[in-house]
Parts: sequence; structure tokens; C-alpha cells
Amino acid sequence: MDALEDLGKELEKVVDTLGTQGNGLSFEEVSTLFGDLCQKAQSEVDAWNKLEADLQRDFPSLL
Repeated sequence: MDALEDLGKELEKVVDTLGTQGNGLSFEEVSTLFGDLCQKAQSEVDAWNKLEADLQRDFPSLL
């Protein structure tokens, strides 16, 4: 769960950064921040999917 909490904190940073008045972020900077966040989120989803598949393989009666 720590990884998901870290992801939530990263999302808060992005929202805070984007919400700052007069921050002067360019479209490229915003795109980079969002892209990085999406990449981290996809990594977390992939890790959870692998864990689920491993559990189903190793402990089919539990799921």
C-alpha cells in the first residue's frame, strides 16, 4: 500500500502545482508531469495485476 500512498502524494503535488496562480507552467511541463504520473500509475496497476495472477496460480482456492 505504500506505493499507492506515494502515488497519491505525487498526484497531490501535481494538483497543487497546477492549481498555483501565476505559476507559469508551460504546456510541455504540465504534459511531462501528467505523463510521469500516468506512468507511475500504470506501473502500480501492472504490479497489482502480477500479484493477483501469482496468487491465483499459487493459491487458487483462496481467490
